[in-house]
Amino acid sequence: MAVFESGSFCYASDEGMSKYIKACPVAKFSQDYKFSLFKDGETYTMSESMGDKMMDISFKLDQEVTYCVPTMTVLTTRLGPNMLKTIWKMPNGDMQEFDRQFTEDGMVMTCHHIKTNNKCKIYFMRFTEMGGQYKAVSHVGLTEFGKALGVQPDLVQKMDNDPNGRMIMEVKNGVYHHVYKSNVMPMDLTFKLGQEFEYKNPICTHDVMKGFAQRCENTLVINFMGKNKEFTVTMTITKNFLVREVQMVGTGLSYKSIMVKV
Repeated sequence: MAVFESGSFCYASDEGMSKYIKACPVAKFSQDYKFSLFKDGETYTMSESMGDKMMDISFKLDQEVTYCVPTMTVLTTRLGPNMLKTIWKMPNGDMQEFDRQFTEDGMVMTCHHIKTNNKCKIYFMRFTEMGGQYKAVSHVGLTEFGKALGVQPDLVQKMDNDPNGRMIMEVKNGVYHHVYKSNVMPMDLTFKLGQEFEYKNPICTHDVMKGFAQRCENTLVINFMGKNKEFTVTMTITKNFLVREVQMVGTGLSYKSIMVKV
């Protein structure tokens, strides 16, 4: 099975975490600690959360960056396949090392406080977050759906065989941002759950639709209401796949896209 360094991780168990935190108070880990790690080209973005506190950091391997909660320099390097080492250095010279070993089911982080030589291990399990980057591997019913909307057949064909199409999904501080990068039919929408938002229909650009999104575990449902048509988009995310189904309400017409995480 392929192991992905990207993904979302939450606390599962630990060996010596409480003792470690007492020896090194700046290591603010707790059982509600979660983080996500995603890579875009050479740039990694890590989002951390503990309760209602959220922090983001972007970095490239072997390049120092500043992380200001509190102010410190951070350097991340690769130890081996699916293994990353991060070094925190405080202004007073205090240092910590974090070795992350990614597995199919989660990640093991070994923490080392250099000054006191205290160490601990924290075990994380993967969980499904509504984020990531996906590439379509198949479409079912797209031709019939496009024909019903009056889309030109050649455009539908290009949509069905778009090699550069990517669905990029991010969630930060409760704000969902979905971008479909495409040479044929790009889209960009930002929304919060339970709040109405506007979306410009990419097929009929003069039709500004009203959207409303709800989530149940790993499934996101968005209803779009236009001048003459209403659509329901259902997106279900698993560890490696995104299944996206679009239904035209009241017609029985729909199409389904299966996308793989990249």
